[in-house]
Amino acid sequence: MKAKETPIYATTYQLAEMLLRVTRNFPRDLKPTLGQRIMDTSMNMILTIYRANAAKEGRAVLVEKVLEDLQVIEMAIRLSSDQRLISRKQHGQLIELTDSIGRQGFRWKQDAQRRQPQMHPGKRHGQNV
Repeated sequence: MKAKETPIYATTYQLAEMLLRVTRNFPRDLKPTLGQRIMDTSMNMILTIYRANAAKEGRAVLVEKVLEDLQVIEMAIRLSSDQRLISRKQHGQLIELTDSIGRQGFRWKQDAQRRQPQMHPGKRHGQNV
């Protein structure tokens, strides 16, 4: 399945679109700091999801990075709401999207961990014991 067709990609893209809309209304002094950080992090999430979908190995690590970026986004959304930079309605809509991404990412990470080859404690990679 192509990365752009996965539900987590679609939801993350939807989150980025909404974040772009709400950060446009940030005060001038916060756009280059908080607004840019939010947009950079959401773009990183999209790219990392794309990479994770294409990865044959190390997918769990990439998905973990998406989940870390998601925590940064959630904190920034809360800060934006507390500072009244976004409305309560926008806050609620954004949190619904981040919750969905978090659930999908957690399941994806679990699946990736189950599928990755297990190393035996007495065996090193590339050794035949």
